Amino acid sequence: MRRIFIYITLIISLTACKVKTKPSEINLEIPEKEIQSADNLKNIDIRIDTDGHYYLNNNQVMFDSIIQKIDSLGTLGFDASSFIIRADKKVNVSETIKIMELGNSSNKKVKLGTSMN
Repeated sequence: MRRIFIYITLIISLTACKVKTKPSEINLEIPEKEIQSADNLKNIDIRIDTDGHYYLNNNQVMFDSIIQKIDSLGTLGFDASSFIIRADKKVNVSETIKIMELGNSSNKKVKLGTSMN
């Protein structure tokens, strides 16, 4: 008799606590206008090849002039506040870290992308 009372109490408490929502229904607000922000600016890619050469949007650059070139691209409509690093998979990790440290010291947001090759 005691077991029956425990089972009935358990069933009643479980059904009373059950939340009645439909997980398949999610309300999302989608903006009607295109947002004009830095997301609409062109990205800047820095590619590092297997020979240790640096390319800024497919133009070879020297390491010492990377930040200066990024800032000059900002005047041409590119997002100069960040850049994407795309390194070949055979590139030494220290080369990628060097670029990341350069971006960090210049207050740039650094993103890692997939290899372009």
